Amino acid sequence: MTSFIGFEDVSAKNQSTVHGTINLAVELGACLDRAGDRPLFAQLYSEICRLILSRRLGGGAKLPSSRTMAADLSLSRTTVVSAYDQLEAEGYIEARRGAGVFVVEGLSDGLIKRPEPTDRPAPTYKKITLSNRSEQLTGVKFRRSAIVAFDAGKPDLDAFPFEHWSRLLAKSWRRPSHDQIYEGENGGFAPLKKEISLYLRSARGLECSPEQVILTSSTHEAIEVLSQVLLEEGDEVWIEDPAYHSALLAFIRAGVKPVSVRVDEEGFSLKRAVAKSPVARLAFITPSRQYPLGQTMSLSRRLALIEWARANNGWLVEDDYDSEYRYRGQPLAPLAARDGFERTIYFGSFSKVMFPALRLSYIVAPKALVEPLLAVMQSTGKQASIIAQPALAEFMGEGEFARHIRRTRRLYAKRHTALVAALERYGEDLFELQHYDNGMHIVAHFKPNLLSAMSDIQAATRLRQHHLISAALSQFFNTTPKLQG
Repeated sequence: MTSFIGFEDVSAKNQSTVHGTINLAVELGACLDRAGDRPLFAQLYSEICRLILSRRLGGGAKLPSSRTMAADLSLSRTTVVSAYDQLEAEGYIEARRGAGVFVVEGLSDGLIKRPEPTDRPAPTYKKITLSNRSEQLTGVKFRRSAIVAFDAGKPDLDAFPFEHWSRLLAKSWRRPSHDQIYEGENGGFAPLKKEISLYLRSARGLECSPEQVILTSSTHEAIEVLSQVLLEEGDEVWIEDPAYHSALLAFIRAGVKPVSVRVDEEGFSLKRAVAKSPVARLAFITPSRQYPLGQTMSLSRRLALIEWARANNGWLVEDDYDSEYRYRGQPLAPLAARDGFERTIYFGSFSKVMFPALRLSYIVAPKALVEPLLAVMQSTGKQASIIAQPALAEFMGEGEFARHIRRTRRLYAKRHTALVAALERYGEDLFELQHYDNGMHIVAHFKPNLLSAMSDIQAATRLRQHHLISAALSQFFNTTPKLQG
């Protein structure tokens, strides 16, 4: 017998019920997609919900028994029972002993979806007030792209020994220690900290203990942790202009005020910095290879910065971002080596020499800062993932990391030479190259005839259309851009 529901006869008490009779079996049967991927009980549940919420099944309306509904719709009784159970659990229907199954009475009108009139004006919303920091960050475009040619700072993943790395990673997690399984050691995996200190001693001339090495997930995180330890909200810090914009944004997020200091052919100028902000307490610098222009800070300026920090209770943060790739002679001694970690904090990263998704960077801090840094990291929950750290410790300990650096240094040196030769041959009228025998990128300044035709942003857009990534130099300036390239 086909199920009909007559609202007038079912619920005289429910004044909001729409009068009329519907053929429930026909209505529901027409909506079931028997060939679809969604289970039939879920479809039946949804359709009965729709009828209740649209008030076509009013409060107190009696539903057919599960056996009758199953016969009417040619479904198994289990399917109908499952749908009814879900509806009852969510409060749409109720089973009354000896009487049957009914739509729950007294559902609030606020729960019933009514059709919106077509002439209703669009809703208006008050403007949301953002923090000053958020206003500064809003509108910044963060670029994510597939691996394409000339994407600065991205290593050649084909040159990385992933087969060997995967074996080390699998080995380290075959029988993990309890420390690995839980949160890991605050500040990083002890054997990896030891390997990093040994590497820095041999490769960079930095004398530091493993305890001074603190693992972070990124340079951005390192800046935020350091800011909480050394700076008060609103304090001023010097940052190079042009600069690594992620560092600038990290300081803004930390609630401090970056003061941009224009660099010249000798790099960061202390004299210019003091003139702009005599009260700054910290300088974020790239002395070995300025980012993005590439020049090395002169020795006299390095020594002047160290003296400033010692005399004024200031701090120097040295980002040594791709010092491994120097193609002639030995890498230059970092500022931290000259300062002896008295007032200098050293930043390093594995992203450019291994692969970005590793998400491992490190701080090498003066001993007096180690405990405060660890305390902030523990209280804020900032912690580098332990997953790759044991494998990386073994990768470095067996010498594979150093071998990888040597292989890629030779590879990148050849590519550097080839790119310079090509630009000088084919771009002689377009570019003036500013390149040094180091690093993973070259700066090509626009000559007047190219600049008259397009800006560096327009050029970068055209290159992207041909699947080439070449960053516009003007976008690295914190203040009004002075260079196009």
